Amino acid sequence: MSTYYGTYGQKVQYLSSDPSPVQIGQVWYNSTSATLKVRATNATAVWTSGGTYPFALNWNAVAGSQTAGIAAGGYNPGPASTGSTAANTYNGTSWTAAPSLGAAIYYNSIMGTSTAALSANGTPPGPGTLASEKYNGSSWTSAGSLSQARSSGGRIGTSSAALMAGGFSAGANTAITTCESYNGSSWSSSTALPTRRTVYNCSGGPQTAAITFGGYEGGPTGGPDSILTQSWNGASWTTLNNLNTARRSSGGDGTLTNAFYAGGGTGVTTTEYYNGSTWATSTAMPTAVYGAGGTGGSVAGGTGGTLGFILGGATTPGTQQTSTQIWNGVGSAGTKTVTTT
Repeated sequence: MSTYYGTYGQKVQYLSSDPSPVQIGQVWYNSTSATLKVRATNATAVWTSGGTYPFALNWNAVAGSQTAGIAAGGYNPGPASTGSTAANTYNGTSWTAAPSLGAAIYYNSIMGTSTAALSANGTPPGPGTLASEKYNGSSWTSAGSLSQARSSGGRIGTSSAALMAGGFSAGANTAITTCESYNGSSWSSSTALPTRRTVYNCSGGPQTAAITFGGYEGGPTGGPDSILTQSWNGASWTTLNNLNTARRSSGGDGTLTNAFYAGGGTGVTTTEYYNGSTWATSTAMPTAVYGAGGTGGSVAGGTGGTLGFILGGATTPGTQQTSTQIWNGVGSAGTKTVTTT
């Protein structure tokens, strides 16, 4: 029979505060709180509250990880079609003002990390823009123009190796299949999506091994929300197993083996988790929002859909939120208090 000492080479420590760093499986007694604790992994997902954003917003864009995130742009309540230039970074606890974007925007998408990000597409001007901006940790600069003006495109990759997938085209007045890749200085045409998608078809992963899911398949006369999940290998798209619930305007992120998708549409709290093969319904988010930004650090050295957050969004039209909803998904590590009954 194995023992804690035999496995970890130490006895249960008696400490005045929780240790850092801490290993999964480590056990200790916290004398200040008079509790026995263990570092374990979640068998079921947990949602918790995070830091409050400086202003209420939706149709915002986020990137990075749960402890090193960035948000930029978003729909700022007020006059119709008012975008924001604001950018803020997140340290896992609170939001801090960062240098502003060069142009006010919403329906944009961000790729990369909190110190090396790329914001592309969005509105205004019009229902779609060609513009993109790059952030180096201290300022935003022009990053070249897309070939096709669009908004609400799926974002993949980093600030130097990115892919914009689908979106809404002003000229066509419809969801599009067009994809464009970015090499750090310019955009060029890439293999199109098999099915047109827009309005936050959530995407994540590196430029050559990515995933996209959900969105809106509609055109000028309407169309369905999507259940599609597709992978990208740098050259072609492959259809994977579908979502359980068709949705758009949701927050999510992840990799080919680890992704999450939450909210979308008025009153929807449903969360789904992807394990590399299938989607399963998981713990519902506390507050139903649509038009929220979501990230899991899928290209920032993070853990994809295991850890992430959903920022802002609206509960009903005109009710933009300041909340950050933290996703501690299945398999994520956490410190737990040992109790007996």
